[in-house]
Amino acid sequence: MSTDENSLTYIFQGGDATLYLSVDPQGFIFNPNEFSFTTKACYIYAETIIIPNANTFNVHTNGQTLGIFCNQMEFSGTKSATFDVSGNNGTDNATNQGDLNGKNSGNFFLYVENVTDPVFHYLNIRACGGTGGRGVSYTTDNVGGTGGNGGNGGNANVVFGSTFFNLADSVHKNLTSPWPQQASNVSVSVLPIVNILTNTANTSLQVSYNATQASTWQLAISNYNTYAKTLQDLTASLAKIGNPPSRTGGHPGPGLINAAAALQKTINMVLQGVQSPSSVPADTGYIQTLEQAIDDFMKKGGQAREQTVTNCISSFPTISVSSTSDLANALQDFLNTSIGLVTEVRGILSHNIVNTNRGIGGLGGYSGTGVSPYEGAQGTPGKSGSSSAQNLYFDGSPLDSTTSVPFVFPEQCRMLLNLADSYYFVANPNSWATAITYYQRLVNRLSFLDAQNVGTSNLASALQYLAFPLQLTWNPLNELASIYTTAQNRLSQVKLGQDMFGHSENWVPRLSAAYYKQRVEAMLPQLQTMETAIATFTTQNQTTAIKLEQCKVGIANAQAGLQSAQDRIQLISGQGGLLPTYEYQIQTTMPLIQPALDNINQQLKAIAEELIISSKTNWDDLLNAFSMLAMCPEALMGITEIGTLMYKTSTELTNNDDVEVNKSYVIKQVETCGSTLDSLNETFKQNTNGSIDLNDPGANLIFASQSDIDSLLNEFSNIIPPAYITDIDKAFKAYTDLVLKRNGYITSYNTALQLLLQAINDQAYYQQENNTWSQELLQLNPDLPAIMFWLEKNRDDLRFQIMQHLNYEARANRFWGLGIKLTAMISPGPLQGVTDLQIDQTNLDSDFGNCLSSLMDNNMNQWPAEGQSGSFYALPENVLDHLKTVTTPTTNGLIYSVCFAINNGDVQNLNSMANIRLSQVRLWLPGATLTSAPDPQGNQILSIVITQSGDETIYDQNGLGHAFVHDPVSVQFEYICNKVLTFNDCVPTHQWGLQGLSGDYNGTGAIPVGSSVTAPIGPYSTWTVVIKSTTSVNIGLDLSGVTIAYMEFGGRSQALLQVTETESKKECK
Repeated sequence: MSTDENSLTYIFQGGDATLYLSVDPQGFIFNPNEFSFTTKACYIYAETIIIPNANTFNVHTNGQTLGIFCNQMEFSGTKSATFDVSGNNGTDNATNQGDLNGKNSGNFFLYVENVTDPVFHYLNIRACGGTGGRGVSYTTDNVGGTGGNGGNGGNANVVFGSTFFNLADSVHKNLTSPWPQQASNVSVSVLPIVNILTNTANTSLQVSYNATQASTWQLAISNYNTYAKTLQDLTASLAKIGNPPSRTGGHPGPGLINAAAALQKTINMVLQGVQSPSSVPADTGYIQTLEQAIDDFMKKGGQAREQTVTNCISSFPTISVSSTSDLANALQDFLNTSIGLVTEVRGILSHNIVNTNRGIGGLGGYSGTGVSPYEGAQGTPGKSGSSSAQNLYFDGSPLDSTTSVPFVFPEQCRMLLNLADSYYFVANPNSWATAITYYQRLVNRLSFLDAQNVGTSNLASALQYLAFPLQLTWNPLNELASIYTTAQNRLSQVKLGQDMFGHSENWVPRLSAAYYKQRVEAMLPQLQTMETAIATFTTQNQTTAIKLEQCKVGIANAQAGLQSAQDRIQLISGQGGLLPTYEYQIQTTMPLIQPALDNINQQLKAIAEELIISSKTNWDDLLNAFSMLAMCPEALMGITEIGTLMYKTSTELTNNDDVEVNKSYVIKQVETCGSTLDSLNETFKQNTNGSIDLNDPGANLIFASQSDIDSLLNEFSNIIPPAYITDIDKAFKAYTDLVLKRNGYITSYNTALQLLLQAINDQAYYQQENNTWSQELLQLNPDLPAIMFWLEKNRDDLRFQIMQHLNYEARANRFWGLGIKLTAMISPGPLQGVTDLQIDQTNLDSDFGNCLSSLMDNNMNQWPAEGQSGSFYALPENVLDHLKTVTTPTTNGLIYSVCFAINNGDVQNLNSMANIRLSQVRLWLPGATLTSAPDPQGNQILSIVITQSGDETIYDQNGLGHAFVHDPVSVQFEYICNKVLTFNDCVPTHQWGLQGLSGDYNGTGAIPVGSSVTAPIGPYSTWTVVIKSTTSVNIGLDLSGVTIAYMEFGGRSQALLQVTETESKKECK
């Protein structure tokens, strides 16, 4: 067996079967002159089987079983290929009955995932019984011997997937969508493929796509697409009648407003219906006439113009819908044609190219001269074989597991998963499209695992037969289930545009680098042991005994694999982990979006008249479409359909896994748009029916690249009249910045969820391995490919875990020492061996040492002096007003809260400081009162919870901003409120206790080595203040006397060097 860990092909010969496994993108070249095997059966699993160019292609296995399983079969010029597993004919005149009889045929299995015309036109399959030999002949007085018996015919089973069926399935699934979406989806995802097939389809198929049909479908669907767009534009124009400009232009009366609203409602009902209009009007000029009349009236007003609009609306024809509309008929015709093609392909595969005849009995031998009968009796014919052809659905249908053809093989699927990982585990997203192709292929291929009772299916029995008695694999269903889950998780993760670690660029942990270093140093020896074991295991001509010893090393290391999975679960979902961090960021950002949207809507409404003149844009739709926008790597934008994410597993995740998941944050689907407002608006309408709830973070996302987003923003600016561009651009930028930030957090949350699901999957895998598999494994042939891949999986999981911890450690270094660039971090990339990982750890140690030296050389200044007040920031008036308003009445009290941002330059006394790290955060509310009785010392204590969101920027000594995202930090501030009546009373002596922030490492004193040490936070972030007033806390709180409020900061910092104002606003990316 091949032992190169990067090999794309494995060959294994067991006792009764030979196995070929390949994922080589160049294909597995099936050369009949070189292909042979001596075992009873041979199974070939490859992504691409290439039939080379030859005068004749004929493979005869002499009655041995042959299985060929591939994604596609390519013919390089050869127009005919024969696979013959027929039994050999008996030997004439043989005196031994065994030699005289025809031999039984072997069985033939064929699986082509994406069947094409040449497969069913060029391919010939024979599985016939051998003909019996002629009986012994005599020259004496004996009657001729009986002929040999015929051999039994074999079973030839073909399973396939087809483009025809996939297209039909796509259309069928769309039939329950609103008709505009039916037409649009078919136009985008189906018709282009039909046009290709129309030009390449083999004319020998009785049913086929032809140019006339394709043209008819294209015309009908195009007409309905145009009609839907026309009606949608009309509803936008009608909506303006109910929202006229406030200054000049038309002011419609109640009659026109009601008539326009009624027509708008009618058209919207048509657009949202499944049944489409019976036909597209030959002339839609009356729609343009109505739109023009509306525009004229809204711009210029006047009773005559209003009457024109009224007349157009009253004469607007009724739109009748029908289940037999031109669109419905075109789609049904397409379905019928596609299904007819599938049926015909199935018939050709099962009858025309498969021959499983029984072997006929051999003729009797010739009798001696003058002896009657002339010849001996004919031998008994064999039994006829059987043939079948079955198309697969690849959608979780239980029908896919009814086949007895073992069309998947665990280790070949593992190889394909590893190949997909190799394209994904790189820093360059340009290779991710290839990874998506392979992950999607695995997800489709293994979707049968979703069916109920798959463990007792025909397919499960066929797979188990490969495990025993053939002994080609081990534990096939469990291995395939693990691969399936991993492929689903990785597919969703890469579709979200996230790297292998699933972090946003600026995410950092607050735990010290020392914490992660301790874990890395514990795992490196385990990895060294595993790599040594695998190197020993794969040594050429290694003995079975030594191989079994290395298997025992792998079994012992399984406990490390389990610990690794449990560590990842904690890193992702535990306190300070990715999942709770991003959840808080979503919760913090969401309340800010609606006010920003209201602000821009108010400004747009104020200039409605000018906007009507310059554009017909439906502003509500456009702004809502922007609320779904998220940034995606440029390389992924070339993928035409990112589509539904693999969240079945995540939506079933419960607290039984000891993990809390906010399922309302789970994205259902992502789509892409282009660089124009029309493309954004069209994508929005297709996927939301024109409606969206800004407070639904689980709504669909629309991905766009940075360049596309820049183009969208520029196009928006060009629509705004120049006189208003400055203020509206500022408001719109504030809105889109918040939207992109929130949706970025949603994307990161969903990516973290995929990482969590993978960790839980690995935990279950290793638990089962520890509990049951370990003893079974030692009874197997150690040369089995499954053993090798099992060892490599253990090793690779540990490599990934170490790289993830190193990445965390590098990020922790960066948060503590701002000078460390992102490029110096442990970046995504191919899984590394222990030597390279040890070098990475050494480099991180050096980075951390340089960081500490920098902090020591530029001493941190602690402020304020003991007993003195710190730096104050007065809350803006609107923020204070919001805080004084009860936001959440509860059954046992009230909650006052407000969220606000503090940016660089807002706090005057901090402007000369760099690398500010806080040890105290206070909020003073002079004039706040409580009704509770004072304590014996006469104090009334007001308790306030202050939370920094974790989305912050820290500025270094050169004025360069470093953006970070970490878990939120909450502190409690308490002070004696009855002694704080004015600003002069906001002094340390009135504070009630110190906050824990003062214990965070800040660059002075001993080097931190404890795992519990955390990095201190800075002031430039989004802050949330929450004050509860209940029957036991802050009793009778009254904020009406508060006219000004102050945030106060204390901490440590370095001196800011002399920089320009422009430089002070730069951020390190």
